[in-house]
Amino acid sequence: VSAPFYQYFQILDTTAPVVTGEFDIEKPCDNYEGVFISYEDNCNEVSVDYSDEHVSGGCQGRIIRTYYVSDACQNMSTFQQFITLTDEVAPVVTYQTEDAVIECGSEYSAPVVEFADNCAEELTYASSVSSEGSCPEVITYTFSATDNCNNTTTVNVVYTIVDTTAPMVYAPYGGQFSCDEEIMYGMAEAWDACSDVVITYSDETYEGECPAASSSFRTWMAADACGSIGYGYTTYY
Repeated sequence: VSAPFYQYFQILDTTAPVVTGEFDIEKPCDNYEGVFISYEDNCNEVSVDYSDEHVSGGCQGRIIRTYYVSDACQNMSTFQQFITLTDEVAPVVTYQTEDAVIECGSEYSAPVVEFADNCAEELTYASSVSSEGSCPEVITYTFSATDNCNNTTTVNVVYTIVDTTAPMVYAPYGGQFSCDEEIMYGMAEAWDACSDVVITYSDETYEGECPAASSSFRTWMAADACGSIGYGYTTYY
């Protein structure tokens, strides 16, 4: 005679996943999300989650990352990892005033350069200006931005100041004089937007219908510091 016998087994999982990994690692400051540990479980697949705490340290700070690794039976292991954030990327220029050629005497504004960084919200800025030459005058504006890890970007904006406008010449009034009068030639005046001027003149004389009659044509020339020349004219009879 035989009789059935039933035996029931309850399969339990009381063993938490095993987690291994480096305790101290480095990651770029703009690419540090992810799971940087290894894990395994004796029975089930596992799920991984983590939380971050930002702390000081290094040029871009550090993160204390706590991993939570649990299996299907709610057995959990934790693992703490220190992530040092690195930054080897310099700031980039997001806006820059273009180089320009400017006529002297014209109004112009100082150039503007704007920067952005992959990680740092606040940058350290520096600027300077230098000038050389006179015709033309070359003005160089230098701007730089440095992030927390001493990555620096430097750019120049160059303004070239030219003088292509000739001086304005105000010639004296000529007129008619008798042959026994002394001609009052007067003196021209000149104005330039950028520099002092040097005034010179040249004369051309033409004989008239009678021996004592003549006319004189005077050309006034005003040269500025860049060699631009303005002209004025006076005629005497």
